[in-house]
Formats: sequence, structure tokens, C-alpha cells
Amino acid sequence: MVGVFAALTILAITVDGRIVAWSRNLAQSVADASALAGASSLQELLRAPEFACGQTSDSLIVDQIQLYADLNQPLDTTRGMSVQAYYLGRDDSGALSDLINPETGSRWKAGATGSVPCGPVYGLHVEVYYPQETLMTRLFGIDYATIRVEATATWEETGWCNNYAVYGLDASTATAPVTITGSGLAISGGGIHSSGGLALHGDRETPIRLDPDFPVTIGKGAEAGLAWEGVTPEQGIMPVRAGSTLPPGFFYDLADFQPGGFLWRAADSRGQAHSLSGGFDGSVIALSGDGLYVTDGPVRLDTLPPRSDGSPWQVTIVTEDRITVAPSLAADLAPYAAGVLFYSGSADAEGAIAIVEDTNRLAGLILAPGGTIALDIAGDAVLEGMLLGNRITVHSAGGVIRHQRAYCPPAPGSVALIGAPAGTTQVAQGSAGENR
Repeated sequence: MVGVFAALTILAITVDGRIVAWSRNLAQSVADASALAGASSLQELLRAPEFACGQTSDSLIVDQIQLYADLNQPLDTTRGMSVQAYYLGRDDSGALSDLINPETGSRWKAGATGSVPCGPVYGLHVEVYYPQETLMTRLFGIDYATIRVEATATWEETGWCNNYAVYGLDASTATAPVTITGSGLAISGGGIHSSGGLALHGDRETPIRLDPDFPVTIGKGAEAGLAWEGVTPEQGIMPVRAGSTLPPGFFYDLADFQPGGFLWRAADSRGQAHSLSGGFDGSVIALSGDGLYVTDGPVRLDTLPPRSDGSPWQVTIVTEDRITVAPSLAADLAPYAAGVLFYSGSADAEGAIAIVEDTNRLAGLILAPGGTIALDIAGDAVLEGMLLGNRITVHSAGGVIRHQRAYCPPAPGSVALIGAPAGTTQVAQGSAGENR
């Protein structure tokens, strides 16, 4: 009798091990799929022009989590099966952690308040509970397995826009992807990053001034490409070979603005998306109203008719070609709701985007990831936002380039499953039917 009992026990343990392993894999698939679907939905809500934290419903997130859980394994809630998702924030050390609802002091569960939280949200953390009846339960009624797995889905963060006002991408050359010459220029509340060389040439009498709270960094290929003259402070802001280039997905792609892209859809929903072929000359073809203008030809903006109420034009200009802007016009433009003022897909090394002749006021993002941004800054100039180009050349006669996060892209990068814990399998000791 003892031998039969032992044999049955060994058989039960063997079978239960396989059952638990299979169920754990299934539960992990549920967690991974639900986390990715939920985080993608959260990203979609954040990109929507009408998004308002604390007001925008998170029902889409909850629905997609449940849908993808069911697609992998329909959840039998009567048996205690569940999938729960929590918003991700960061703790004091900067590590990802479950966001805490200050009103309850507990983890902020998706769907708990009915809206997307305010504050920085970086993705979702999903937990799946999968009670599993075992052969030991059926034979002896003494063991019960509860499988618990986790998955974390987040997106790459726009670190360049958080930390740098000037960002040069060209890592293939040591001839200064970022070149700033002149006198009296201040880079305040932001920094400079060059993936290749860096040249800062200031006047000894009126040097270029760098905010000591923000870094100047030089990435790959910068060993022979540093020129550092007439710059203050000279102590405390030394070049750092960061060894990094800009990861993909950290800035808008041309397709984002074109028909079908999320920025186009956002503008089109407001009746403010405009497609013009062959480029346009702002002194000849007047813009028909605020919004997003996309073209495949060169753009030259010299003059625009004044608004009846005196307010600046709210436009975003996007082209596959060059953009040239007169300084008098730059002062009359404000970025459209997307947070971008100019985007050029051109690889023009002389000036994919050129803002010429003593610019004195400009706010927004100026992006030319394939070509050169050329700026001519007046003595009283104020440029607020971000510059990102394959190469950036700035000639200054004073003024300030000030980092303003308000003009950062409104959307995170692509969603990816990261840091997903391996999951744990717990076999709780107790009577059959207990879910621990």
C-alpha cells in the first residue's frame, strides 16, 4: 500500500510539474500581450491632440488589455484567474516602479479612476494570476498551485529633448556637426550634444556662455573634432565622450506628418491639415490658415499677411526639401499644437533649414535629421525650443538659445517589452480550492 501511495505521489509530482510549466508559459504570454497592447493604447491616448491628463478616459487601455488576454487564454474569473495592470512611474532613484495614487496611497491600477493619471507615466506593469488545479489536488486534496507572472511594457523616452537644446547627429565626421561661432551667445537652460566633433568659437571679450547645470557631450568619432575657444565657464563644463548616438524613434519621421501619419490625422481631424505639391513661396502663396502644411518641394517664407487680431500664425511646416525663413517672418510664427515649427527631410549639407539675417525671435522645434540647420542670430535674439540636425551651424551676434520642454514632441517613441521579470510560480500549501 505504501508503495502504491509513493508511486502515485511521484506520478502526481511529475504530471503537476508539467502542468504548472505549461500553464506558466501560457500565463506569461497573456501578460506580455496584455502589457504591449495596454501600453500601445496608452501611447495612442497621449498622442491624441485632445488628450488631457486626469480627464481622458483610460477605458481603451483596459479594453485592449482584456482583449489580448482573452486572445491568449480566456480568463475564467470564477476560478480566480485575473489580469491587472498598473501605471508605471519612476522612483527617487530613477528606476521604473508602479505609480502611486496620492489619494489612496496604493498602486495606480488602470481603470481604477476611469482616466489617465497626471504626471509622468512611462508604460504599464501587468500581473497575471492563474490558479491551476493539479493532480495532487484531485488525488489528495492537499495542494493547489497559483501561478503569478509579470510583464512590463514601456517606450523609449525622448531623452534628447529633455536634456539638450542643441543636438548634432553626424557621427561620421570629426569636422564639427555642431559649430557655433560669434560672441555674446548664451545657451541657457539646456546643453549641447554632438555625435561627432564640436566647435565653439567665441569672442574673448564677449564669450559664448554655457549654463553650468547642463552638459556639453561629444559622442563617437569626436577624438579629433573639438575646438573650445572663448567659452565660459571653462571649469565644470568639460567635454564628455558619451559614446552614444541618437537612438531611432526619438524624433519625428517625415511619415508622421504625411497623410496617414498620426500628426496628420490629428491636424486633419481639426480641418487644419494641408498638402501642397511642389513647395511654396510664402511671399506669393498665402497660407490659408493655421495648421500643418506638408509639401514635397522647397519652402521659402518671406512675408505673411498680419492676423486680424494681431496674434502669430500657428503653423507647422514640413517638407522633403529645403526650408528658408526670413527673420521678420520667424517672429510672426508660433508652433502648431504638434510642437514642431519646421521639419525638413532634406539631406542638404548647406542648409536643409536656413533661418537667415539676424533672427530675433523663434520658438519651437527645428528638425533636420538628414541635413544642416543654419541659423543667424541677432544680438537680442531669443530662441526657445530645440535644434536637431545632422549638422548645426550657428552664427551669433549675441542672444540666447533656451531649452523649453514645452516644445518637445507630444508622443513617446515605439512601445517595447522591457525588464519583464521572469515570473514566479508559487505552489501554496493548503487545502484544495484555496487561492494564495
